[in-house]
Amino acid sequence: MKQSLYVKVLLIVVFIFCACSVSYASSKPDIIEYHATYLDDMLSINLQWQSPNPVVMVKVYAGREPKEIEIDEYDNRRNPKGYFGETTVVVNLEPGVQRQAVNYVIQLVDDVGQKSRQVSGKIKLATATTTEVIPTGEPLPQEPPMEQIPTQPTDIVDKLIQVAERHDAAPYMHTIKVNIMGDNNVSFTSKATDDKGLGKVIFRIFDRAGKKVGEQELTDLGRVWQGTTQTFTIAAGSYRVVAQAVDSAGSTSKEQTEKFNVTGADTVPEQPADSGTGATGTVEQPADEGTGEQPADEG
Repeated sequence: MKQSLYVKVLLIVVFIFCACSVSYASSKPDIIEYHATYLDDMLSINLQWQSPNPVVMVKVYAGREPKEIEIDEYDNRRNPKGYFGETTVVVNLEPGVQRQAVNYVIQLVDDVGQKSRQVSGKIKLATATTTEVIPTGEPLPQEPPMEQIPTQPTDIVDKLIQVAERHDAAPYMHTIKVNIMGDNNVSFTSKATDDKGLGKVIFRIFDRAGKKVGEQELTDLGRVWQGTTQTFTIAAGSYRVVAQAVDSAGSTSKEQTEKFNVTGADTVPEQPADSGTGATGTVEQPADEGTGEQPADEG
């Protein structure tokens, strides 16, 4: 009898361990912001990540061979969702090559071997042109212009960028900060990012019974939106706010949810429907398509 009970307990423990392992392995690190610069055959990339496990390596594909840069464990900082980190990596490119653009692909690896989505970018380089002035004598005969062959990125970067363009990454929605203003007024501050472009960000408020009591949809946001919604006036009670980002291709982020309480009057005047113009914030749209994003200023 005791042996049978022992076997049952052992099976339950094994089942729970396997389920936890599957759930644990299903989450992957994510690159939430990045910015790249090029100077003197060097590519410098500053990036931030959010990961359920500590990130231990950054892979950069730029040039003939991929570069693997180890990340110090102290660059991973604990937060409610796992680990947040930021680092700057420098990749030395082949010297003496005339470039019109630098293509790159970056990817993270955590301490259990899981890889993030691949994020691609491109830096367009300015080209200088000079005109030779002949002080005396007859002008030299002009030769037919030579066919200009653009500098091509390496095969490995080309292939990785093509794969990244075919597989659009989902946007990322940051945590929500609840701003209680007065007895019945509340607004919400957050941030959303996407590698190609945000289509919209939606905030919805639900009461304890699950009834929607407020909503705002923000559109035309570029790649990075950071700011605060309109001010909602709602009756006293317990609520939750749900925020989600949608990119230009229709992919959606994971929902962010925060619970909060409102004190004050039990009834408030009914609010008119909002078209999404009441929010404040910053929208970042880089000038060159495909370059790394800089985070918006904290507002």
